[in-house]
Amino acid sequence: MELWRKNLYYLVAVQVLAGTSIIGLISFVPLFVHELGVADSGAAGMWAGLITGVTSFTAALANPYWGAYGDRKGHKRILLQILAALTVVLALMSLVQTPFQLLLLRAIQGCVGGFIAAGLAMVAIITPEKYSTYALGTYQTGIVLGATIGPVFGGILADVIGYRETFLCFAALLALGYLVTRRFIHEDFQPKPQKAKESIIKNVGYFFSLPIVRLMMLIQFFVNFALTGLGPILPLYVKGMVGDTAVLASISGIILAIGGVASATTSLNMGRIIQWLSHREVLLIGSFLAGLFFIAQYFAPNVWWLGLFRFFNGAAIGCLMPSANAIIARSVPDEKRGIAFGVTSSFSLMGNVFGPMVSGYLAMTLGLSSVFWSTALAFFLITAMVYTQLSEKYIQKYF
Repeated sequence: MELWRKNLYYLVAVQVLAGTSIIGLISFVPLFVHELGVADSGAAGMWAGLITGVTSFTAALANPYWGAYGDRKGHKRILLQILAALTVVLALMSLVQTPFQLLLLRAIQGCVGGFIAAGLAMVAIITPEKYSTYALGTYQTGIVLGATIGPVFGGILADVIGYRETFLCFAALLALGYLVTRRFIHEDFQPKPQKAKESIIKNVGYFFSLPIVRLMMLIQFFVNFALTGLGPILPLYVKGMVGDTAVLASISGIILAIGGVASATTSLNMGRIIQWLSHREVLLIGSFLAGLFFIAQYFAPNVWWLGLFRFFNGAAIGCLMPSANAIIARSVPDEKRGIAFGVTSSFSLMGNVFGPMVSGYLAMTLGLSSVFWSTALAFFLITAMVYTQLSEKYIQKYF
């Protein structure tokens, strides 16, 4: 097997371990707040919101730094440093005694957590150009699987062994990821001749000056804005369908997971899809179908139809990020790919920050149904932006 394929598969495995550990916290951290002495439900909700959201915010600020650092020092080195730091931070979370201590560690977690950006950059650099779409789609599968498995695994562990012990289990998974990266992932990093050192702000400005990269950043922002905005609302929507059943949490978890599984399946098959459709066509069709299936979820008569529409919705969404990442990889010089993915990941994470805020406000003022329509609108905006700003000639030039 070629070295780049081995590296890719090990990177995907480590991404699943890291994603499971990082995303898995979300399923029980709001409940852990009560154990830290916050009895009032309103105060607990406030702390839970801060503790959940601060990580995405600090990660969005730090990701460009990790990307630029990887371009200068090597992406394997950065992956090892990130995994080591995350292992220590999650282990320390098992010792916290106050909500503020947990908030501080979650903020630090975001600062040291630029794993996805570093992984994407390494995949883009080590993979031969003709396999780049396949490789980025495969890596995206690892991202989706970690995000899908994490909350389920975290919830089960927290119920079985307790909250503090679950932090330690996730720290152990990250340590395993560190060992796999150190032993099995190989990078022949050769630093480019050093020019005058450019500031991160200057590099960010450079990417904003590239119309296609700017468009891909907006697409990734809207994808995450839409997905994270609907996530907290969907369990309430399911409750309206099935009532206060004892298995409400399980049904909601399954409905959420269905979309993740479908997205992972599509991402894994991007290499085949792109043989039939151009990246522009993938973005147009995928975003338009995603918008339609969000509207279909609003009209679903029961959870069975809701699950079916979630599956098709996830399948449509699963092709968007790999295509966007492939276009970014081809649109910037090799020596700037690390910071390029750092900047675009920051934009994605800002979608995570604003999505729940906007959807919560809409749900409170206009009702739950408004969130489905606003989410569909976000994907239709992607369709419109791709149609008007991304030409087929540009795609043919680079692919």
